[in-house]
Amino acid sequence: MSDIAAAAEVSKPTLFRYFATKEDLILHRFVDH
Repeated sequence: MSDIAAAAEVSKPTLFRYFATKEDLILHRFVDH
């Protein structure tokens, strides 16, 4: 999650505010399509 937050240029707490787990982040992209 640290690498994802860095790539998105946000802090880890900000990332976790929207996505509690890495799985939530990945599944969110699949639900969009």
